[in-house]
Amino acid sequence: MNPKKMMTYLLLACLSLTSFSVPAYAESTREIKEKEQQVKDESEQIDSMITNVMASINKKYEAIAEIEKNIASSESRIDETQKEIGVTKATIVKRKEVVAERLKGLQLKGASREGIQTILEAENLSDFLSRTYAVTVMQSAESEKIASLFAEQERLTTLETELETTQKELKTQQASVKTEQQALDSEMAGLEEKLVENNTVLKDLTDRRIAQESKERREREAQEKAKREQQEKARKEKEVAEKAAQTANTESATTAPSQPETSEAPQTETKPAPAPAPTPAPEKPAAPEQNQSGNMLSGQATAYIATGNKTATGTVPAPHRTIAVDPSVIPLGSLVQIEVPSNPAYSGVYRAEDTGGVVKGHIIDIFVGSQGEAVNFGRRSILFKVL
Repeated sequence: MNPKKMMTYLLLACLSLTSFSVPAYAESTREIKEKEQQVKDESEQIDSMITNVMASINKKYEAIAEIEKNIASSESRIDETQKEIGVTKATIVKRKEVVAERLKGLQLKGASREGIQTILEAENLSDFLSRTYAVTVMQSAESEKIASLFAEQERLTTLETELETTQKELKTQQASVKTEQQALDSEMAGLEEKLVENNTVLKDLTDRRIAQESKERREREAQEKAKREQQEKARKEKEVAEKAAQTANTESATTAPSQPETSEAPQTETKPAPAPAPTPAPEKPAAPEQNQSGNMLSGQATAYIATGNKTATGTVPAPHRTIAVDPSVIPLGSLVQIEVPSNPAYSGVYRAEDTGGVVKGHIIDIFVGSQGEAVNFGRRSILFKVL
């Protein structure tokens, strides 16, 4: 083959390699990222709703505690009133007995003659009137005491009725608030379940995106490798062609017929062999892509359970949502994306709501539902990022 034609073919081959088109997979990756962002936005909305519902639940708990306090106070007052009513009734009975004994001599029947005799034994009119007035005053005083005791009994009975009515109203309020609190608890459970589902979907989308990006990276690397191999092959073929052309020119000059010395030999212009093309510098390998977790940090995770207290931010801790952190590393109240490679079930978005004595630096304590679950979780390596 003519060396010039060979060179032309090699150049065309190089041009075709440089214009080689790389299939684009950005569309499918972009779609996955859009879905991923939608799920993240929805999770943030759910998390905001959970925070609001949690605040309402805390208010209901406070209202229930206040009602229970009033119920206990009312029950105590009812007990005291009942005791006072009992004492008053006993006093009335005793007072009646005393009055009955004192008025035996003042009655108009039976032993009442002694009282009449006492009045008749008066020495004069003034003494008679004094004795009559004294008997009347004594009768009136005893009657007033008994009437006062009955009035006190009636007041206490009325108070007891009012307290019992208040007690019923308080218990009705208590039942109503508990019903509202149970409805909020149910709503909270539904939101938490939805958040867990979102986290599962988000993890699936993240895995799909990572797999897609890894596939695209491998395909790009394979295409770049094939391109480099083609370029290297073309370069070597070019060198071989140049050497073949140089050899052919040399052989043509050697086999040409010699002319007599006296003859004037034609001036044959011998073209110098073209300098070999400079070997292209090896391409630098493509820089590896950033870790799939972006700016995620490495850390350790442990697990803890409820102690009966609220969190450092005043919330009630909940599984799949609450984590304890070092506030100097992760601000309280912030959302944190956590990946647990050894147990993906715990991967997801959490809220930094609590702190702990041993939670320092890049250690995160994940709230779980039981002691067995916490023991089973143990201590694991994680990746985390503050959103």
